[in-house]
Amino acid sequence: MDNISVSSDEYADFGLQPASERDEKKLANILSEKETAENLDKLAKNISNDWKKAGKPDLSFAAFEKKLNKAKKQD
Repeated sequence: MDNISVSSDEYADFGLQPASERDEKKLANILSEKETAENLDKLAKNISNDWKKAGKPDLSFAAFEKKLNKAKKQD
């Protein structure tokens, strides 16, 4: 695994600080709550629909970030 420097700001959305075992467990719990079979099915359907559209889907991080922000606003 590469040694990547991560700033504390990148953990802010999860309320975590890096290099803490407690925070790693908290993050694991958050991910397990979000990665349900239903949510993964929704993701698969959305990706499938993107691929079916004319042309190539935008798989850039910027496009992903827009979708992520849109999903956060719906919660």
